[in-house]
Amino acid sequence: MVKFNRRHFIGGSMALMATSRPAFTQSYPSQDLTWLIYQAPGGSVDMSTRIIQPGIDKAGFKVHLEYAQGGGGRIARTKLFNAKPDGYTVMTDVAPGGVVDQHLYNVPYKVNNFEPIFGWILNGFHYCVKKDSPIRTFQDFVNETKKRRVTVGTIGRGGAQHLHVVAMRAKLGLNFGIVHFDGSSPMYTAILGGHIDVGGAGAGSGSRQSQSLHFLGMTGSKREQALADVPTIREQGFDVPVVEQLYFANTTPGVPADRLAVLTKAFESALKDRDIVAKMEASGDYLTLIKPDQIKQLHKDQEGLVVEYKEELKK
Repeated sequence: MVKFNRRHFIGGSMALMATSRPAFTQSYPSQDLTWLIYQAPGGSVDMSTRIIQPGIDKAGFKVHLEYAQGGGGRIARTKLFNAKPDGYTVMTDVAPGGVVDQHLYNVPYKVNNFEPIFGWILNGFHYCVKKDSPIRTFQDFVNETKKRRVTVGTIGRGGAQHLHVVAMRAKLGLNFGIVHFDGSSPMYTAILGGHIDVGGAGAGSGSRQSQSLHFLGMTGSKREQALADVPTIREQGFDVPVVEQLYFANTTPGVPADRLAVLTKAFESALKDRDIVAKMEASGDYLTLIKPDQIKQLHKDQEGLVVEYKEELKK
């Protein structure tokens, strides 16, 4: 897991790229900022983006939200990769999605091709069942997999939660099927409808469904504020890999350093806005400001786990 400190990373990384970028003479920003969202409306990706959006507007950008769903984010990342490098297209991404893409799929990009702007959520996932499920603990889930073919839902193939599901299954030697959904909203619907046995998503979205769900454990290194009473899986005695997800803004490769600086400043200002912080916490998500070089380091740290479970992720 990445350990962050208070060093300032932004200025140096931008200066290195300033000389090779295309020149734009017009003032910036002077047109709409297209903000790509790769999961379905109602989930944490969508909600956190919409909470932050007014702060970006306040910084001088007129934001146009665009859904580019499917492929665990590959459709949106491909669109971002192919966009004009003028600083007018960004994406809400979730690590380690891009790392998974470059190792498992025939995509035109690598995770380090993109320019990370700022991150705002770093947390683990929960495993959950519907409120009246006979599965009450993570141990119950393990026991149930020995009796029958249990089904486990993810919020997208190739994402951080999928990575934990396959790593956990391999590490504990369990037998269960995996069903993929585009985001937490359809996954929760499937749980509540009895179509899958167990699901998983971020702590924030889980807290918003707490009246309908029962939680079995968290995948991170520590408990999450949004679900403070839910123990980690490791706390419960299971030696499984720690997987956490990072929500962050990405932009197109080759954006000029001066425009990247403007985008970075806009996001940093929005993420420090008291109203935005309060709204995020009210939705169950707690902000952690992650700078561009810290995001790149997290990609490197997650890559080892992706490579280790590459074959499982293909299934």
